[in-house]
Amino acid sequence: MPNKLVGLILVLVFALALGAGVVAGKLTSRVGAGGAVSTPSVGSLSDELHLSDSQRAQMKEIWVKVQQTSQECVEKAKAVHTEQDQQLHALLNPDQQEKWSKITLDNNSRLAEIESTRKNSFTKGVDDTAKLLDESQKKVYKQIIESHLGAQAVPQSLSENLARP
Repeated sequence: MPNKLVGLILVLVFALALGAGVVAGKLTSRVGAGGAVSTPSVGSLSDELHLSDSQRAQMKEIWVKVQQTSQECVEKAKAVHTEQDQQLHALLNPDQQEKWSKITLDNNSRLAEIESTRKNSFTKGVDDTAKLLDESQKKVYKQIIESHLGAQAVPQSLSENLARP
């Protein structure tokens, strides 16, 4: 059972790392020569396909729905794993339940440490990238992160950096 939870966490970490790559890719595709910002799009794929503005908007709508469904599925999977853990825990005798609880606590601590490392790495990557950008690029960069990963994903350091005169 803990292996399934670890597997789920690894998938989530991979997805978040992939999201960080998307943010970096979006920045490079939106900031052109001379620092000019292109119009918002769904990425280089739409450029390569020479999509019309209407097609770009429709594609964005499609992938926003996919992202929402994906997030819903992740939440449902977490609920199923939690329910399964509770059901398995109920099958154990008191001694086994105590051992199960210790294993679960230990694994949760390890997973929290891994998550902290991931978040710190992401924040450092965002901060290091922001150091390369001028103020207008930083604003676009923040918008890209917000639009792809949500406002909560924008490290406070980037918001503070933009707020400085």
